[in-house]
Amino acid sequence: MKYDFLDSFPTELFESKEDYLSIYQSLEKLKKNKVDVQEILDDKKLRKDKTLEEIFSIFLIKISEILHVHYFREIAFFVCLYWKFILKKLDEEGANKEKNPLDVFMKNSEDPSDSSLITAIEEYKKKEKSFLGDHLNDMTQALNFKQHFRNWLSLCNFTEIKTNIFD
Repeated sequence: MKYDFLDSFPTELFESKEDYLSIYQSLEKLKKNKVDVQEILDDKKLRKDKTLEEIFSIFLIKISEILHVHYFREIAFFVCLYWKFILKKLDEEGANKEKNPLDVFMKNSEDPSDSSLITAIEEYKKKEKSFLGDHLNDMTQALNFKQHFRNWLSLCNFTEIKTNIFD
């Protein structure tokens, strides 16, 4: 079932536009410019110097090609949580321009019981039960997605940190 990833983006789930706007605008830009995201993934030179928002948007566009709209919305929600997580960690560590922000994410998201993720999702579950539903009771979905996202970042060479794809 084909759908428009911009129209399906879950903007209504966020307390403020700051929680998603940079990623949404990056998606708009890629769509408007008819960027071939597969070409970016296939060419190391094109992958170089992509912003965090562009990388997350490329991921969302790629998964929108294969996922039902409900799952796309759920993953777009998580992507925005992770984006905020990275920005927060960079701020805490003193935004080092030399540091790859995705390496920061990879290092800080190794703990399967990541408390910042659990707290954020629990807050949204209270407000939007119909969106997240009961299948996230034990955070399994969120943790599985985090591992998949970490593997994708590693396999696409957006980060120097490698993961074990069989974990």
